[in-house]
Amino acid sequence: MTSLPRLSLTILLLLAPAAAQRPPLIDRELFFGDPEISGVQISPDGKYIAFLKPLNKTRNIWVKPTDAPFDSAKPITNDTKRPIPGYLWSRDGKFVLYVQDKLGDENYSVYAVNPGEAPAAGVEVPAARNLTDVKGVRTMLYEVPRSEPDIVYVGLNDRDKSWHDLYKIRISTGERTLLRQNADRITGWIFDRKDQLRLATRSAGMPWRPRKSTNSCLRTVFTWHGSIASAVTSWGTFASTALSPITSPGPAIFRIIVLPSLDVEEILTWP
Repeated sequence: MTSLPRLSLTILLLLAPAAAQRPPLIDRELFFGDPEISGVQISPDGKYIAFLKPLNKTRNIWVKPTDAPFDSAKPITNDTKRPIPGYLWSRDGKFVLYVQDKLGDENYSVYAVNPGEAPAAGVEVPAARNLTDVKGVRTMLYEVPRSEPDIVYVGLNDRDKSWHDLYKIRISTGERTLLRQNADRITGWIFDRKDQLRLATRSAGMPWRPRKSTNSCLRTVFTWHGSIASAVTSWGTFASTALSPITSPGPAIFRIIVLPSLDVEEILTWP
C-alpha cells in the first residue's frame, strides 16, 4: 500500500505544472478603482472643461481651459472622505454644481463652487457653498433652467420625509423659494423646453401617473402599472408638447410612446 506521505508528494508534483501555467491575477483596482479621468463636461461658453479625477486618492472635480493640456488642470473640490458622484455646470457657466452626502448616509446636498474664484490662503481649492444645508434631508436635483441661469430647481423632503416639495434656489445667493408643496405623492417634476413646470409623476401604490400641471391643478394624462417598466424621458424632443414614456409591456419588447398635445400616439416599436 502506498504510504500517505508518498501519495501527498505525488499529488503535489502533478499539480505543480498546472499552477505554474496559471495566468497572473488581475489587480482588482483595474475593475473597481477610479479611472484617471471621467465625466468630462464642457462649460456652456466653451471656454473650460471640467472632469472627475482622484485628488489624494478621492474622486474630485478638476477644471482647465479648453485648449490647455489635462495635466495643467486645477482641482476645484477637495473631498477627502467620499468620492464626488456627479456634477454639472450652471447654465451661465459661472458655477459648478455637485451633489454629496455625509459618510454614505445618502442624504445628498447640492453644492455650488465658482471655478474662477481664487482659493483662500493655505487652501488648495475655492470655497464650496451648500445650497441645501438641511440636516437629515435628501435633495433631488430636477432642472437647471436656460431662461434663468442663476436658478436650480430641487426637491427637498424637509417637511415630509416621504415626499419632496419643489423649491427654486438662486445659486449666487442661496435664496430658497417654495414653489409647490407636495401634497399629491409626487415622485418627480418635469419642466418643458421653456422651463415651465408641465408634468409630474405620481405613485399611488400602483399605477404610476404622469400628470399635467396647470396652475394648482393636476390631471392624469397617462397611466402604467407596476408590472411595466416605464420612465418619463423628457418633455419635448422636438417641441414643448411631447411626453415620452418608455414602456416595457412584456419580455424583450420596448415601445416609445409620445403624447403630442397630450394625445397618445405610439410611434415606434421594436423587439
